[in-house]
This record gives sequence, C-alpha cells and structure tokens, in this order.
Amino acid sequence: MPFYIVKDMKVTSPELNPNILEHAATGEYMKAGLITKPEGEGPPLHMHPNEEQWTYVVSGKMHYVLGDEERIVEAGDIIHIPRFVNHRSRSI
Repeated sequence: MPFYIVKDMKVTSPELNPNILEHAATGEYMKAGLITKPEGEGPPLHMHPNEEQWTYVVSGKMHYVLGDEERIVEAGDIIHIPRFVNHRSRSI
C-alpha cells in the first residue's frame, strides 16, 4: 500500500488552468489530492472516464456544477463525483 505525504509530493499545475496548484495521486479507480484554487479559478466542465473523485473542501467556498446540479459548497463539505459525470468547480 502506498502512502503519500503531501509536503513531499510534487506540486503541479494542470494544462487546462496553470493558476491551480495540485498535489495528486491517481489510482486505477480513484483520484485524490490537495488542490489550491485562486478566487474565480477552476477547470472547465469535464469528466473522468477512468476514476471517480471525492472532494473535501478544507477552506473557503466553491461554486460546483455536478451533472445537472449547481451548488455552493464550503469548508467541511464532501462531494462525490462518479465516473462519466460532467463537473467543474470555481473558488468563490
């Protein structure tokens, strides 16, 4: 079983939005990471065909689009993103 120490992980920025910083680990069916987004920043609407994703909001608020739903989520909220479901988030 691999263990990931966030402070030791490489910091990357996704090609679609270089203003986002992420420490991420992707497995066969799931992705996990620590993501930092400046206000108003986030990826475009997209989906993951190979892994599901869980988001836990550590601080601040985000506008989330998940499938046909839109919500404001905040610190302490958890969002489950199944495979093949369009989603995006913006820090607010």
